[in-house]
Amino acid sequence: MRFRTRISAGRVAPLLRVVQALERLDNSCVLHLTAPNVPQVRLVVKPDALSSVGGYAVLERDSWFESYRIESQNENQIGLQMEVANLTKALQSAVSAQDVLVKLAKKGVPVLTFEITTALGVIMQDVPVYVLTPAHLAGCVEPETPAEPGVVLPPLAKMFHVVDRMRTLGTTLQLHVVIQSSAVLTLCVTAGGDVPGHFPGHDGAGNYPGVAIKTTYQGLFRATMESESTASETLPRVEAAVAVDVKHFSRALFGHTIAPEHAFCFVFSSFVLVHLPAEGATLSYFVPTVQERQ
Repeated sequence: MRFRTRISAGRVAPLLRVVQALERLDNSCVLHLTAPNVPQVRLVVKPDALSSVGGYAVLERDSWFESYRIESQNENQIGLQMEVANLTKALQSAVSAQDVLVKLAKKGVPVLTFEITTALGVIMQDVPVYVLTPAHLAGCVEPETPAEPGVVLPPLAKMFHVVDRMRTLGTTLQLHVVIQSSAVLTLCVTAGGDVPGHFPGHDGAGNYPGVAIKTTYQGLFRATMESESTASETLPRVEAAVAVDVKHFSRALFGHTIAPEHAFCFVFSSFVLVHLPAEGATLSYFVPTVQERQ
């Protein structure tokens, strides 16, 4: 099993931002080093009992790495599980480097070694890793998504601060979307009245019991997974109302730090997908919905 590559010039800081966005989700991540004939490398935070939000970063390999070499008995792909904080520290050490060589080595235990060349000399950073079995690596895939329309979110940094303030009032965030040729997105948190699956005022009366924070974004573009759309009025109307943990949704919006070109949101019955395409990468968050109390 062998692996080595160089991080392309000027790409350490953007890669650090991607890793820091995933670090908001869990302590552990999986680096999926793909075969030479596959053009993407993946970073995955897989949802589990402790972290129910899934995060999937897909990196276009030629935009991020040079002299990419890999060999393994698992169809020349390798899955490495590691502590995100250790990967963050290694990248932070390399932000101002002249050259960054990354290779898989064994120093008692498997490690991902960062050989960082600076003006003052060479720094070595070892990130301990656990090599995944082929079966475990095969399980690190994104959930399938139905072909439903979504919305192009407003400026993500501003929306993140709005949702972050909502966290002080309640634990459950209600999302209501109406999509046709354009879209309307409403977010609401109600103090002391969180009822998963129920959207206050969704009956059209506009009544919000107790204290509530509500914000509505109108005139948003209808979107598919890859692009926004300004199609005609003949498009069918799509409406959905779900509830999510407000902290989980806030962590997904923290992806604004990677400076995405667009921010798409797709609302399904079991999860909300926040999809962020950026230069040479995409970052997708799968935020589970909160089921209605019995």
